[in-house]
This record gives sequence, C-alpha cells and structure tokens, in this order.
Amino acid sequence: MNEQDTSIINDASPFEQLKNIFQIFLGPANNTHSSNEYDPAIPQPMREVYALYDNLPASKYKEKLFIQQDRLIFPEHLDLTATPFEFIEENSGNWYLFVNRGDDNSQVYINNFEGESTKELFPVTVPLTELLITYTLQELTFSLDEISYGYWWTIDKLGQKFSSIKPIWINKSYEYNDSSYSFYLLDDDFIYMEAMGDIFITTINPDKAELLNFLEHPK
Repeated sequence: MNEQDTSIINDASPFEQLKNIFQIFLGPANNTHSSNEYDPAIPQPMREVYALYDNLPASKYKEKLFIQQDRLIFPEHLDLTATPFEFIEENSGNWYLFVNRGDDNSQVYINNFEGESTKELFPVTVPLTELLITYTLQELTFSLDEISYGYWWTIDKLGQKFSSIKPIWINKSYEYNDSSYSFYLLDDDFIYMEAMGDIFITTINPDKAELLNFLEHPK
C-alpha cells in the first residue's frame, strides 16, 4: 500500500480529519460553530476552515494561526460584492488568491507576481479543498513554538529518531499548479513539512527542543 492510501487526511471527510490533526497540537475543539452559519456566498470549503478556527480553544498558538506565512482573510473582511473575491494574501503582498462567490467547487485564481499588474487573474488548477488543507497545515506548522529547518532530514532517514511516522497529506499542491507539499505526524508530537524541497519539523513541546536542535545540526 502506498503513502497516499494510508494518509490521515483523505477524500472521505477531509475537514473532520484536518480538525483531528489540529486538536493534537492545539487542544480539543468544540462544536459551537457550524460551517452553515457563514455567508453562503463563501464557498463551503472556506466555511469549513472558518468553523475549524472558531471552534479551536483560545491559545497563543491560535492567535498566530493563518497569519504566519500567508494571511487568510476572515469572513468579516471578505469583499463578497466582488466575484471573484480575494481570500488569501501572500505574506509580502506579492500575490493574492481569489474564488468565485456562491460556488462550492470554485475555480481558484491567482494574480500576477512581484509588482506587476494585480488586475489580471490566472487560473490555478489545484482544487479549492486541496489548496485550503495544504494552506492550513502549512500555517499550523509555522504557528508552533519549536521549529527546526534542514534539507538533510528526509523522511526516509527519520526512522532513526522517531518510532512512529504517519503520513498526513502527501504530494499536494497549494498556490502553484506544480507545487508539492507533504506533511507527516512524528511520534504524535511533531509535524514534518516538506515544502518544495524545504524541510521543517516543529512541535509545541519544549521538552523536545533538544531533539530539534540535533536535527538542525546533525553530527
């Protein structure tokens, strides 16, 4: 069986499975908010992300969610009079992502890059659900306290250090049609993210900082 078959997040109920990953690191979510309470002009996959955020317990980690690498625009700040409308902004303002209002399977669009005209939009072939799950896992990774970066600790080498390596979301795309992101859960305590060749390993557990330091500076 390949990694894709055993991934924690799959097509069966991806946002419920995504919530389970968030709860490992940020604590139990409640069910106070439903995706149905948000404006129906917002595509359903986006409403699922907003409900996930609103149901998470308050913490310093939640405060950092969805603003670390790229910024998610929350419902009260969406311009729902426009179609397509902007919903994610790159952290340096070099590009924005857009979706059509009232379309749960909306095409995603991206504007031009790096100071060029922002009026012309180009289609992104990544499905909206795939894009959002990749985005939210990226933001969770960057929101945790202890983080290590290194290109040398590829996933096949980590069996030396971790007894449990579970694929979360493998070979998925985000803002570029040909981007590749993979996420793994290590010992139910770490997130491993490989993002277009860059590798990050992160946790909220300060007792694991020594291991992260070793990973960052292998001997």
